[in-house]
Amino acid sequence: MIYNTSPDTILTILKKNKKGETESDVDYIRIRNAEFISDYGGMGYEYLARGIILNGAYDVLDSVKNNLGVAKFYKDGKIEGFKHSYFSIQTDFAAGPPFEGDYIFFQLEKDQYENSEDFVLLKQADTIKLYNTQETDIDGYSIVLSNIRYYLIKN
Repeated sequence: MIYNTSPDTILTILKKNKKGETESDVDYIRIRNAEFISDYGGMGYEYLARGIILNGAYDVLDSVKNNLGVAKFYKDGKIEGFKHSYFSIQTDFAAGPPFEGDYIFFQLEKDQYENSEDFVLLKQADTIKLYNTQETDIDGYSIVLSNIRYYLIKN
């Protein structure tokens, strides 16, 4: 028996063909740390997003690809080496208009949204692009990407 000391447990289900080759796989993650689970799962989703989508050290580039240095993102929502100190991610599982990307909010202080900046986050391989958004109707339910504000390249 193997005892997992990690706070989260990952179970991977593989689908193999008749030749034994893997055709697809799905990871299921059980969150054991109760502080990240709410009645609706929102905090659990954010915890997973911070750990899977954006976790670790990244080279930060501005919109014209000037190097702004290295920022380190942590699962608990802290950031080092960036102009903001905290971040949170709102995935498609949360309420709001459907969109192909996830929203990221940067804050100077934890859970302080008054002076926060928000972007749409799109991940492609080791690069994450953060886009400014623009509302296209009065209700705010039609949102389009405008321009890339930052590139985050995994170290």
